[in-house]
Amino acid sequence: MDLALTLVENVMKYIRKFSGIDEASRVGGSDMMEKFCELGRTEEGQKFYPYFRERLHKLYRDSEDSPYGIGDNLRYYISNLVDDISNPDDNFFEEDLQDN
Repeated sequence: MDLALTLVENVMKYIRKFSGIDEASRVGGSDMMEKFCELGRTEEGQKFYPYFRERLHKLYRDSEDSPYGIGDNLRYYISNLVDDISNPDDNFFEEDLQDN
């Protein structure tokens, strides 16, 4: 899971830094985020949510307004994962509003 999330983070860093990226890398980043979320929904994967939460929140926040639609994909996958596995008192999305 760590490797999958690291790949997605690096794709987003590259997009922000160079503003250009080939389609295969964009699709690969989205596909890897989808795979991460699939693993995160498993019983074992849910145990790791607290360790990845901050990184997911940063990706969620930083993916807003990113080019090529990859940000929309990441926000979709992350928001669904958080809705599915987080505790009801988790303020993941409220933190996003407080940071702005």
